[in-house]
Amino acid sequence: MTNLTIVLPTYNEAPNLERMVESLLALPIEHAVRIVVVDDNSPDGTGGIADELASRHPGAVSVLHRSKKEGLGAAYLAGFRKALDDGADLVLQMDCDFSHRPEDVPALLAAAENADLVIGSRFCTGGTLGETWSRARRALSRVANGLYVRWSLGLPVHDATGGFRVWKRETLEAIDPWKRLTQGGYGFQVEMAYMAHCLGLRIAEVPIHFPDRAQGQSKMSGRVMAEAALNVPLLRDEHAGLRPPGWRRLPAAIPTIRTRTQRRVLVLVVLALLVRFVALAQMSLAPEEAYYWMYAQQPSLSYFDHPPMVSWVIALGTLLFGHTELGVRFVGQALMLAAAVLMYRFGSAWFGRGAGLAAAVLLLVLPLYYATGFIATMDAPLLFFWMLCLVGVTMALRENRAIGWYLAGAALGGALLSKYTGVFLAAGAVGAVVVHAPWRRHLRTVHPYLGVLLAAAIFSPVIYWNATHDWASFRFQFLDRFGNEPVSLGTIAAFVGIQVLALTPVLLWRLLADIPRLARRRRFLQPRWVITAAFSLPLLGVMALKSVRHDIHLNWTLPALLVLLPAASYLFLARVRLAKTTARRLAWSRQLSWTAGASAASVIGVMLFLLLTEANHSPVSAFGPWQELAGIVEEYEEVLEHESGRDPMIVGMDKYRLASVLAFYRGPMETHAESAQLTNSQWLVEGPGLGYRYWSEPSDWLGYDCVVVADARNTDLHAKLDHVFGSVEIVQDERLSNLGKKRYQIAICRGYTPTASVLARR
Repeated sequence: MTNLTIVLPTYNEAPNLERMVESLLALPIEHAVRIVVVDDNSPDGTGGIADELASRHPGAVSVLHRSKKEGLGAAYLAGFRKALDDGADLVLQMDCDFSHRPEDVPALLAAAENADLVIGSRFCTGGTLGETWSRARRALSRVANGLYVRWSLGLPVHDATGGFRVWKRETLEAIDPWKRLTQGGYGFQVEMAYMAHCLGLRIAEVPIHFPDRAQGQSKMSGRVMAEAALNVPLLRDEHAGLRPPGWRRLPAAIPTIRTRTQRRVLVLVVLALLVRFVALAQMSLAPEEAYYWMYAQQPSLSYFDHPPMVSWVIALGTLLFGHTELGVRFVGQALMLAAAVLMYRFGSAWFGRGAGLAAAVLLLVLPLYYATGFIATMDAPLLFFWMLCLVGVTMALRENRAIGWYLAGAALGGALLSKYTGVFLAAGAVGAVVVHAPWRRHLRTVHPYLGVLLAAAIFSPVIYWNATHDWASFRFQFLDRFGNEPVSLGTIAAFVGIQVLALTPVLLWRLLADIPRLARRRRFLQPRWVITAAFSLPLLGVMALKSVRHDIHLNWTLPALLVLLPAASYLFLARVRLAKTTARRLAWSRQLSWTAGASAASVIGVMLFLLLTEANHSPVSAFGPWQELAGIVEEYEEVLEHESGRDPMIVGMDKYRLASVLAFYRGPMETHAESAQLTNSQWLVEGPGLGYRYWSEPSDWLGYDCVVVADARNTDLHAKLDHVFGSVEIVQDERLSNLGKKRYQIAICRGYTPTASVLARR
């Protein structure tokens, strides 16, 4: 008969231990079963319960008491050692909280007949999770196991972090974890499976159901998850002598990650991108994103407050993935990843491969650029076309390839279709050619001028739209938004702070500190520094001037800072090369690595916080409980529809925020009407409405009933509505006061009759 030892590590499992032990001993299996409880001095008395069970079942239950909690890995190693010393042929490891079900044990034991290691898998075909797992938690777990661990280690396992396993005695002896193991906590599970894979042992997965913990508290924490994630890629080096099947060195053409610090940074960067990808589909849209989704539902050559590129980007994403959060955001993320590739190409050409690679990494993880890749606005396409234009200019000026001017022209047109800020690309190209004498010969060729004509042709739809709409967009962006405000030291300080936040103090200080040296040696006239200045100073200068009297948004200077990323990286790497001692070289190198690592760690922390708190209503109001609010509004919409026989209009009482999120999140609830066409902003009643003013006429809604939604702070809502509706009823609904930090109110309005002043505003 086969000897089976079950190792149960426990810490504060008093509510579960007795029931678990009795369930295991009652299993209908043909094995001599022995249970080893490894207790880490649980303060709730788990150790005493284990001793009582050992007395009740002599020979079948034994207890290892440890003086303190030393981690999951250490507990299992102690249990494995005792199991082998007691003559176990098979060793089963499992949790004591019933997330690993005793009834699944027979299936794992059956699979062990043809495998050296059997893993009870949540994520292989047939595996399931508890019902209360949020979408974000499910996605994070699947990404961590299915993508991250597989990518880092080449480990062909769906659930590498799962702790429900059966080990053969020979497997544990071959792995010898008591000598080789380097990880504790939950990283222990991955390392053990990886060592088995490296030795060519047979690994099988059996689908299990992983229910929610019934009693007690989980031992998992953010710190434990982060520690395990950081250490996973290091296992390749730790166990380099245990070569996995098919292992081979990376080709020399791929830049080598030389130090442990750099490897950890790479891990953080990959984690940051994976978390962002998960968040694309899991986090609710911000109102700005929903507003640009509304662009895509109102096809036009251009729009009141922005050119049309953002609507095309979102339309493409929703064509691929439907009208979902992922559909709205996906293409923007893809463009930011492409921008990083272009950054590597641009940076390598002017500053060397090392600086190009560092700049590409920084573009992916610096917080403001990272957010640009997540939130679906016009900034992601702008940054992509900005980088594409820089690559085109590089081909034209550095590589003397005429096609570069056409690529730059096309990219300039794309940038202008994204945001009017793209005009500074033209200013940069002209400035570079004029300042650097050898490049002036390009002005005597036809190619730059044809590139400009190409850009103008691409941008022409926006010009036509403005010409047919009284130049509304140009006036709004360049005149109406910037009145003659008084000088403000606060806005100047905010502008400086934004640049520090965007570049980080470390990168900005390196750039500023080296300016005197470059000026003293006139190196600023070198081509690389001419390009850097030409494509950064014009936009930065204009925004600095505006900041004297006006607020500058976080994203407005991001395009100008792009060329500074490879420049700052180059200055750091130059210091590394010139350092006279190894210690100094490491110090300079670590400053750059730590900047990227700290940026990646910060964005990971923020995104995980938002992902894990959204189920309880995100503390960041931009990602507010829009689905719940839309559901409540839909109930009142159906009542009005039943009364009048036609779909009522939904009005959000602000410029665009409420109207946009309600249109997006009511979409799946509507069965026969497009929510975007039946939603409007406050401009139908009073005040500005941005693009909504151009998407319908007030007369289109004459006589319609409406559901009006407003912020609860709008205390005079009835008075604002009374003059354009036949009747107004403010509803009393307690649910509107239980939607997180924000409070809302709803008014049922009948018989829309716009006044002459409302009609005149159109």
